[in-house]
Amino acid sequence: MYVDHQPGKTCFNYQPWKLTELKNILGKFMEYNQAHKGWDSLYIENHDQPRILGRWANDTTYRIESAKMLALFHATGRGTLFIYQGQEIGMANPSLWKFEELRDLEEIQYYEAQKEKGGDLEGALKQIQRIGRDNARTPVQWNAEANAGFTVGVPWIKVNDDYHEWNVEAQLADLGNSVLGFWKDLLKLRKEHRGLVHGIFKMLDWENEDVYAYTRTDETAQYLLVCSFSENLVDWKSPVDIGTLLMCSYNLNQSELQGIMKLRPYEGRLYWLKKE
Repeated sequence: MYVDHQPGKTCFNYQPWKLTELKNILGKFMEYNQAHKGWDSLYIENHDQPRILGRWANDTTYRIESAKMLALFHATGRGTLFIYQGQEIGMANPSLWKFEELRDLEEIQYYEAQKEKGGDLEGALKQIQRIGRDNARTPVQWNAEANAGFTVGVPWIKVNDDYHEWNVEAQLADLGNSVLGFWKDLLKLRKEHRGLVHGIFKMLDWENEDVYAYTRTDETAQYLLVCSFSENLVDWKSPVDIGTLLMCSYNLNQSELQGIMKLRPYEGRLYWLKKE
């Protein structure tokens, strides 16, 4: 999880990262555990990490697409799946934090240290908004009522201001398009296709800085997962046979299925190739 931290410094010291670095951490770890009969814990969010959308993808222009792509990425890895509260509706970091709203001691101490040395306090709050732990501790957004339907009292920590649009009730009413509906379909698919859980894991195209791809293969089928981590259009040619599209983070025309894939920003696809 620390690919975006400067070595030896706190998390508030940002370091640009490459997709190949993430591959070298996650992909190699899964392959190592597979070779040594280990088993992974699959998580990309928890109470000690910020929301993943703005960290690995895009939580503004391509928020829905990013949330669906990362769902595919997360749920098709090798290991036991852990979904953190709010991840299933694409919750994101609040867009702004004020000092008096902070609850995490690490954030408070960082801000006060910057203040004591005459540092950039606005910059400190931006770093807290980017990577602070309070981002993942805001109340789950159940509906568009007061406090996102979480409580009729005063919550311990603030509610994200986007709850009027991003909430469970709204997404349940639009399961065909929402992030929550996508997760429901994905988990159902994962139960039906056990190769996505127990199949052999193999990374593809290691050196590609835009596309994270791998296969899961069992005695019945090969599954191909293709995820673009780029905000640009990306052309990608699969080194393996593709098969039938099972899920995609965008609506996809059949004419786009053949030849070189033209991946849109933060697009994820899952293919199934049945063995004869």
